[in-house]
Amino acid sequence: MKTDTKQLKANKALWDAVSRTDPAHTRHVNQRGGFTAIDSYYQIQRATEVFGPLGQGWGFDAEYRFEQNLAIAIVKLWYVWNGEKSEPFSVCAANQLVNVDKTGRQHLDEDAAKKALTDAITKGLSYLGFSADVFMGKFDDNRYVQGLKETMKAEQEERDLRLEIAELEDEMQLAIQSVEDATTYHLARERLIPNFLRLKALAPQLAGQYEAQMLELKRQYATPGAAPAAPKSVDASSTARKRKAAANGNAQATPEMELALQ
Repeated sequence: MKTDTKQLKANKALWDAVSRTDPAHTRHVNQRGGFTAIDSYYQIQRATEVFGPLGQGWGFDAEYRFEQNLAIAIVKLWYVWNGEKSEPFSVCAANQLVNVDKTGRQHLDEDAAKKALTDAITKGLSYLGFSADVFMGKFDDNRYVQGLKETMKAEQEERDLRLEIAELEDEMQLAIQSVEDATTYHLARERLIPNFLRLKALAPQLAGQYEAQMLELKRQYATPGAAPAAPKSVDASSTARKRKAAANGNAQATPEMELALQ
């Protein structure tokens, strides 16, 4: 039974990864009884995020037919999942070539083939589970949509936080690696202090690891009489800016770091 559950989870892994739709990329259409339309390029973007660039992680071959006032696109779609390339599978979609307006005048739709292609691609992606919540009618429930908005907002905030922390770490590591003597220490300190204080506000435990390294650098290169004249940028206004940066980051400098600011 455990094996069956594990296999079921593996079978649904792709579906579960792509089934939710960002409400910001949908719109309600008041036609044919009303339905939720999905931005086709949002689905293409999601496919690229999950599989990789078009032509490498996923792709398609297209064939066109034109008959009975229809542009028909027959698409064979493939993708790479868990390092394995799928067998191509076929989907098709059609779009009218000539439309008639209310006055009876006929208009050739020059984009008919392109629309048919886009519809076929997004239809194929939907078979893999992309935006399944829309196709399964969940967007008809306002509570589901509201809950999804809140969940996705929280997830985006978490991603933004992780990205900011990673960028701060990169900056601090580069600054630490640049220190070779007292001169480069003072230059690096200008970058380290505000980044450290911001990191301390976001991830205190992680910041503690860098604090130890910074204090060691201070011990080695900022001993009395060893440090060269401070760079021109290091003045009262510079110190004030650092303190302001710390305040903006909602961080309190430790006594040791306060000494480093002086």
